[in-house]
Amino acid sequence: MIKIQPPSLIGTYDLISSLDDALIAPDVSPLPGEADGDHKARVASLWEAWRRDLAAARETGRWDSMIRQGATPSRFHLRQVPGSTWARLKDLGDTMTQASFAALLVRVALVGATDWIPGFRVGPSVEHVDALGAPTGLGRVAPESVIDAFYSAHPGAVADRLVLEIAEQVIRHRTTQAGN
Repeated sequence: MIKIQPPSLIGTYDLISSLDDALIAPDVSPLPGEADGDHKARVASLWEAWRRDLAAARETGRWDSMIRQGATPSRFHLRQVPGSTWARLKDLGDTMTQASFAALLVRVALVGATDWIPGFRVGPSVEHVDALGAPTGLGRVAPESVIDAFYSAHPGAVADRLVLEIAEQVIRHRTTQAGN
């Protein structure tokens, strides 16, 4: 049986960060006469619905209802990580901090970005080596300067969250049934 996969799980795919200012956030303003407990429940429900809409947009590539009129979101162009590279990444990840592993995932998957940093380019890929300069088996990845660009463009905690979010999406794409 042939399984048809959503566009976001075939080859390269685009990611718009949940942190992007171009996305329409839910209106969480209190309603007149709304009790505090009711407001908290409504806000939680609104954000849950927003996260579902975000996941659906990422799956289908249909972003129109999520993007503010006239705004242009940054798009990160990512590649599906091949199975052999994924297996090696999992081995390497056992010896890394979460932040280092997230940065490595971004370096492995990121192939470009549009409407992010003016003039940004991933640059020529480099052979991934360990701290001693020995090849790790990952092959060619984006240079470390790519991660530096995240921290140059965004305050520390925002850059941390953005790198982690991209890494989480790379993992999701690699580990979903359709992404394997």
